[in-house]
Amino acid sequence: MVLDFAFEGGETLVVFASDHESGGLALSIANRHNMQLQAVWASRDHTGSVVPVLAFGPGAEVFGGSRANWELGRLLGRTLRRP
Repeated sequence: MVLDFAFEGGETLVVFASDHESGGLALSIANRHNMQLQAVWASRDHTGSVVPVLAFGPGAEVFGGSRANWELGRLLGRTLRRP
């Protein structure tokens, strides 16, 4: 719905970000007889995995590449101040 709104109006920037990866959700075989899968956490802590930053709309190109999470606020501020 958010992307539909942004696409329709053409003036909305949508940024999706995460501050960390959350423990490595994994699939495991719960029952070998019928190959039933279950979701399990691979860790009880955060991992150092890189997480995506996705952007759509005017200014989205600013968010490309690898970014430290602390940069996102600055990038949003600069993007909002654009004429």
